[in-house]
Amino acid sequence: MPVPKKKPKYSFAAGSRLGNKRDAQRVGEVLDRLSRGGQLALTADVVLREAENARSPLHKFFDWNDRSAARKYRLDQARLILRSIVVYHVDNGGQTKQGHGWYSVREGKQITYVKAEKVWETPSLRERIVEQARRDMNSWISRYEGYEFLSKSIKTARRVVAAI
Repeated sequence: MPVPKKKPKYSFAAGSRLGNKRDAQRVGEVLDRLSRGGQLALTADVVLREAENARSPLHKFFDWNDRSAARKYRLDQARLILRSIVVYHVDNGGQTKQGHGWYSVREGKQITYVKAEKVWETPSLRERIVEQARRDMNSWISRYEGYEFLSKSIKTARRVVAAI
C-alpha cells in the first residue's frame, strides 16, 4: 500500500514583502496545482492568467489598476536601465576594467542610484555596497544550500562572506 504524500509547507522567502504564512501556503498550493505537482514548468503568463480570477489567492498580489500598474512597470524599466549600464576605465596597471555605472543605495525606504565614482570617493557609500554584497552572498547561500551538489560552492561562499 503506497504511503500518502504529505502536503508540502510553503512560506515566502526571507525578506519578501508579499504577505503572511497563510498567504504563502495558499499561493504555494495554487502554484503546485498549476504545475501539476511539479511535473510542468510554470511561466509568468500561466501565473498571471490564474491571478486574473478574482477568487484566486494570487489575485491580491497584482495591481489591477492599469494606470498605476503601467507606472510601476515603467519604474521597473527605469531601474533596469540604471542597473544595466557599465563603465570601462583603465586601472593604474593599464588594464581596462568594467564596472557598474551606478550602484543602488538604500536611503531609508527609498532606493537611489549613485554614480560609481561617488561610491568609491565616499566611505559610507562604499560600506553600504559592502553590506549589500554580504546580503547578496548570504541570500545566494540560503537559496542554494539545500542542493547537495553545491555543498563545496556553499562552503566557499561562506568563506567569502566571512572575508568581506
